[in-house]
Amino acid sequence: MNKKTLVVFLNWKSEDTIVSAIKNILLLKNKYIFIIVIDNEKNSHCKEKLLTNFGSSVVYKFSGGNIGYAAGNNIGIKYGLKNGFDYICVMNSDVTFDNKYILKAISDLSSNSSIDCVSGLMMHTDSSLESAGGSFDFNSWTELFPQIHNFPEGSLYEVDIVNGTFFMAKSLVFKKQLIPEDYFMYYEDLDWSYSVKKLGFQIWIDPNIKIYHEGGKSSQGSIFKDILQSRNYLYFIQKLRKNGVKIRPTIYFFKYVMYPFRNLFGALKANSGVPLEYRMKVFRGSFIGLYLFLRKHKGNIV
Repeated sequence: MNKKTLVVFLNWKSEDTIVSAIKNILLLKNKYIFIIVIDNEKNSHCKEKLLTNFGSSVVYKFSGGNIGYAAGNNIGIKYGLKNGFDYICVMNSDVTFDNKYILKAISDLSSNSSIDCVSGLMMHTDSSLESAGGSFDFNSWTELFPQIHNFPEGSLYEVDIVNGTFFMAKSLVFKKQLIPEDYFMYYEDLDWSYSVKKLGFQIWIDPNIKIYHEGGKSSQGSIFKDILQSRNYLYFIQKLRKNGVKIRPTIYFFKYVMYPFRNLFGALKANSGVPLEYRMKVFRGSFIGLYLFLRKHKGNIV
């Protein structure tokens, strides 16, 4: 299992949590695991904190500014490809995990030639399930990218979609397909998953790996997330159709034009259990996202 592995962290106002995560990984004292931090934040103290805590053992690169999830992580991925790493792991800074899960992911990739990319169960900090992987269902009226809810306990299983919060892939996968950079944030993991599956690679989930994601519930107050998710959702569907995916025109119309209204209907449901103020924020963000999509706007929105 002596596979040279690079763990990529992306900093955006998260330097302290990155330092904690790195300390956790270094406790493994595994000479084959290396770490790189890409700094997306201008005027941060990330470089100084890394030098203070780890000296030169952690590679630091400044991206030039907030260039987004994909572009930032791709800097780290390209570093891994250039320097001959066998496996590359992309990990959000706002996660907590048992450091042995890094070794488990490496073991999964090295012990099964069919597995090209592996992830685990994404959990909220209250231990509820955030994501167990996803699938593509292009003929569905309800959800084109349904989450997986029923999965074999303790056994690895194949999926169509990996969550971008944490995943590890063989370098060959990234050589063929970097993370698409036209989203800025949200839905690039679906796009990447679709592309690598189309190339013939396999994505698996190991339910024995559990990653606790602080950000899974932390952004409910930000309309920024709603705008990006709405715009990028529509853009990804459009991109799929341009690439020859057969999505029936009626389903496309329902998903495209009616997307904000679906959120409005949800906002007006009296028994939704979610505050009306929050659902109206999602509705407003959906409309702004639709507007930006129609204007062919890509990248950052600030």
